[in-house]
Amino acid sequence: MRAVDLPRWGFLASLVYAPWAFGSTSHAGADFLARLLLLVSGAWLAANLLDRRFPRVHPFPLLLFAFLLAQGWEMARNPRAIFDTDYVRFFPLAHDAAWPASLDARLTREKMRLVTGLFGAFCIACDLAQERRWQVRLATAIGVAGASVILYGLLLRLLNIRMILWRSDIPGNTWPFATYLYHGNAGAFINLVWPVAAAFAVLSFQRRTAVVTKCFWVSAAAVTSAGVFVNASKASTAIGAGLLLVMICWAAYTLLWRKHGFGNPLVGALYAVLIVAAFAAVAWSVGLDVTLERWSRLNAGLATHNARLVVDEVCLSMVSDAGRWGFGPGTFAALFPFYTFDAAWRGGVNISGIWQYAHEDYLQTLIEWGGAGAAAWGLLFFGGILAALIPPFSRKLSRTERALLAGSAAALAGIAIHAAVDFPLQIASLQLYAVTFLALAWGGRFWDMEKS
Repeated sequence: MRAVDLPRWGFLASLVYAPWAFGSTSHAGADFLARLLLLVSGAWLAANLLDRRFPRVHPFPLLLFAFLLAQGWEMARNPRAIFDTDYVRFFPLAHDAAWPASLDARLTREKMRLVTGLFGAFCIACDLAQERRWQVRLATAIGVAGASVILYGLLLRLLNIRMILWRSDIPGNTWPFATYLYHGNAGAFINLVWPVAAAFAVLSFQRRTAVVTKCFWVSAAAVTSAGVFVNASKASTAIGAGLLLVMICWAAYTLLWRKHGFGNPLVGALYAVLIVAAFAAVAWSVGLDVTLERWSRLNAGLATHNARLVVDEVCLSMVSDAGRWGFGPGTFAALFPFYTFDAAWRGGVNISGIWQYAHEDYLQTLIEWGGAGAAAWGLLFFGGILAALIPPFSRKLSRTERALLAGSAAALAGIAIHAAVDFPLQIASLQLYAVTFLALAWGGRFWDMEKS
C-alpha cells in the first residue's frame, strides 16, 4: 500500500463518521470535525511529499479557495472589535481599515479552521477520484453512511422512539430524524446521499456486478429514497420528490432507451410507476403521520407573519452594511440581535434573541463574507454544478464516472435549492458532503477518456 492510501482511507472513514457524530448544530462538534479534517489533510500532504507525487486538482477552484482562505484568515488577524458574551456587546479594537476585518477574531478563527479543513477534504476527494477503484470506494462510503444513518432514522420512526442516539431530551417543537436534531438538516443530508445510491443502483444493472453488490445498492437506494418522504421537512421532501422524478427519467433513459432502444414511452412510464410504488411502500410501512401533519400546516407557514420572512428583511438590512468583505465568517449569531433590539416585534412576530442561523444561506454568506467572498463561494459552488452537468454529454466517460457525476449534480442542485429556505450549508457534516461532491464535479475534468 502506498503512503498516500492511508490518509485516503482516513478521509473515507471521516465521511462515514461525520453524519453519525456531527449531525447536530453544536460548535464543539464542528470544531472537532475541523481538527479531524486538518489532521487527515496534513497526513495526505505529507504522504504526497514522501511519494513525490503531485495530485491533480482543478486550478480554478484552487484559486477560489485560496482567495477565500486569504480573506478569512486576514479578517481573523485584523479584528475591528471583540464580542463580550457576558455584556453582549462589541468592544472596538484598533485595526487596519484598509484590509478585511472581522467583528470578532475568535468566532472567525473557529469558522476558518473548518473552512481550511474542508479545503483539504476537497483536495483529497478530487485526487482519489482520479483512480477507478477509489471512485467506487468513495461512492461506497457515501452509500454506507447514507443507508446506515437513514435506516436508523426509519427504525426510530417505526418504533415511535423520539431520541437521537443517547440523547432523549428533545425539544417539543422539533421533529428529529436519525442523528439530526433539526428535520431540515436531516432532509438535506438525505437529498445529498440518495442520488448517489440511486445512480449506482442503476449502474449495477448496467454492468455484470456481483449479486451482493447489486443487492447493496438497490437496498441503499430504497432506504435512502424512503427517507425523503418519511422525514418531516416539507422543503426537503418537495426537493427530493423533484430530484427523484429527474433521476427516474435518467434511469429510464440509461436502462431502457439507450440500452434496448425501447421507443414506447408507456414502457418507461410503467417502470417509473413501479419504482415510485416501491419507494412509497417502504415509506408507508414506516409511517408518514408526522410528514402528513406537517404538510397540513403549509398554509400557515406561508403566511405573511412567518418569522423567517421577517428575519429575511432584517438580513437584507445587514447585507447593505456588510459591504465588500462582510462582518467576518462565523459572526452572524453574535451580530443579529443588534439589528433587532429596537424592533424585536415586526409584523406581529417576535424575532428577538439570538438566531444562530439566518435560515437563508445565501443571505448569511453575504453578511459574513461580503460581496467579494460570496462571489467566490458562488463561483465555486454553481461552477461545480455546471462542471458536473457538462461532462456526461461526452460518450467517452466510463459508466462509473457517469454515475458519480449524475449523483453529484443532483445532490448539489438539491442542497442549492434547500439553502434558499434553510441553513444546510452551515452544518459541518453537510458541508463536508457538499465539498466532496464539488470535488467530484470539478475533478471530472481530469478523468481518463476511456470506456468502461
